[in-house]
Amino acid sequence: MMSGIDEIESFLFLYLAGEFSIRDFEQWIYSTPQAEDRLGKSAYFELVSFNFYQPTADHELSKLIRKYVNPARFHTWQVWRSLKSLLDGTGDPVAAFIALHKMSCDGYDFLDNIRVQYLLGVEDIPTLTQKHLWDEKVFLSLRNKLDGHIQPLKNEIEMLLNALELGEIEIIGEGEYSIKPELSQQLKRISGEQENGGQPVSTKRDVKMGTYNTLQTSITCPHCKTLVDVEIEMRFGSTLRMEKFVIGDYYRWVSGKPVQHGGRPEKGNLEGEGYAECTHCRRDFFVKVTIREDRIESVEPDTEKAAYIQEGNVASTLLTPESTELPSTPSGWKLKPEVHGTGIITYNEKWVLTPKIRDLLEKLVKFGVDIFSTIDGDDYTLLAPHGLSREQQDEVDRLMNKLAKEVRGKLKYVDWYPHGWKFRIYPKSR
Repeated sequence: MMSGIDEIESFLFLYLAGEFSIRDFEQWIYSTPQAEDRLGKSAYFELVSFNFYQPTADHELSKLIRKYVNPARFHTWQVWRSLKSLLDGTGDPVAAFIALHKMSCDGYDFLDNIRVQYLLGVEDIPTLTQKHLWDEKVFLSLRNKLDGHIQPLKNEIEMLLNALELGEIEIIGEGEYSIKPELSQQLKRISGEQENGGQPVSTKRDVKMGTYNTLQTSITCPHCKTLVDVEIEMRFGSTLRMEKFVIGDYYRWVSGKPVQHGGRPEKGNLEGEGYAECTHCRRDFFVKVTIREDRIESVEPDTEKAAYIQEGNVASTLLTPESTELPSTPSGWKLKPEVHGTGIITYNEKWVLTPKIRDLLEKLVKFGVDIFSTIDGDDYTLLAPHGLSREQQDEVDRLMNKLAKEVRGKLKYVDWYPHGWKFRIYPKSR
């Protein structure tokens, strides 16, 4: 299976799969001159001259590497390797589940039954790389549950591996594959037989939850009339990789899907909806994103759609157009004494702190995340530090999304700072 993969291609695949850090890659590319013969002079020059210390280096490097790998070979390798890991216990089964879950969401529907098993409890089990962040007894207790999620899938995993070997399943591109009709029907029957607590498991796809692409551009804020640099959230098209775009870039769609599920619109033309927050006055607004022949052409504020944050609400009082400094901390706030870690929680009396919310906050501060609120607001503002490993970034992202779900709010990226990334959750009224 997957014959012909050499050391160079294997290393590129391993980096894209998240198994090497950007520092590992930097050291490898500088010490592997034979990569020039394998990749070509142009590709090799782009990689050795890449700025490994830019703020979004991981994201930009992954985009660059994807230009020089065959997506069908990469995803076939990734599926095969992850399935084998679940079957024979090599590697970390949780990491394998995560990889297969993401690929299922990205269009490889033949993995949907594995995705369902992941959602039934594997997503709450820490990976091996997160062991140092957990109490040892709790970690072992959670990991001991893994076998109960793998056993029901073993026959199906063997069937999938055999199908890949025989060409009954063939990955042909990003989110595209061919499958023998009888095998497809067999997988659907298995899906219908899975149960959760005696009730059938819903197989409704949730690929869009929590994922969005961003468009980095300048726009005039409709509130304070200031020209500002913003990152516009775009939740249409293919969003699983949470890619960053600029005006003029070609946009990515989900292959073989209708427009409402991320597919390509007719002739690649779309008036898409975006969402942004002004970096000057901190008010939010919706944006019309114009795409023509698959290329992002222009943006303009959507003045007809009401924003989440209305005049006089929390975020609008954070900064005024005349002020460039953050107000001082209100006297009613205090440091939460029972929280220990490298991050700091500045307690807000407006928060509704259930035991689960407290647990999520305490886990976040262990990663150095500072948590506070805007003045007079009940929001959760989270400042995640730079310098986290890819695994730590993934865990922080998972915890923040869980916190947003728990407070029934929306997690949104706010801005990049020299000392961290700022996110904010506006909880809905309970």
